[in-house]
Amino acid sequence: MANRRLSIALTFVFVAFEARAEDSRKQNWHDEGELSFTNTTGNSRAATFGANNLFNYNWERTGLELKAGIRTEKDKGRVIGEEYNASEKVTRKVIRKIYGYELFRWDRDRFSGVRNRHGFSLGAGDELWRTEKDKLIGEAGMGYISEERPDRIDHFASGRLYGKYSRALSKTAKFAQDAEYLHSFEDSRDYRINTETAITAAVSDHVLLKASYKWKKVGNPAPGFVKDDTTTGVALVINY
Repeated sequence: MANRRLSIALTFVFVAFEARAEDSRKQNWHDEGELSFTNTTGNSRAATFGANNLFNYNWERTGLELKAGIRTEKDKGRVIGEEYNASEKVTRKVIRKIYGYELFRWDRDRFSGVRNRHGFSLGAGDELWRTEKDKLIGEAGMGYISEERPDRIDHFASGRLYGKYSRALSKTAKFAQDAEYLHSFEDSRDYRINTETAITAAVSDHVLLKASYKWKKVGNPAPGFVKDDTTTGVALVINY
């Protein structure tokens, strides 16, 4: 709870500071909604439906990112799996392309036996490589995770590494690869890996089709759950 309050407080401090300093400038925002049908293997094998939303607001040096998502699985009309997540992230440019960030994320994942997970992280990122078609960013940080599972409740300091590579395949199509590693400083076996491979193609100015493959790995899962979850999906994306 303390981590959540600190995260929210930092968000409002950054946002209020930039709003006062740049209220005369044109605001820059972007919103992206996603509806998907997925086929899942691992801890679940039934068809699922999902919805996600990503909102970005950028000032001259500060950026705000808000995410939320839901995924449910039904078998013969009965809900057998569900996943919810919400996060906020604030970035602040420091020098050139280097920036600092604050990140808070909440998850509830019945597919992998997580009743509640709260994660907080502070760190820095950099645009490592950029060409006309390619872009690569990397982030590294430290934080704290609180996780409630059926067998136990864990609280531990954590390390975070994140990278994202994107490439323009054409004027209307793009490839993107995300990878995140979370390390537990209490138990090195209790690591987490989250990846997403995606290709998007524009249908119109505001509508895209997205094909994605997600892989999640937990080094020390809850009893009765496997280490790996994979999700293959096709989604309709609407952005403004």
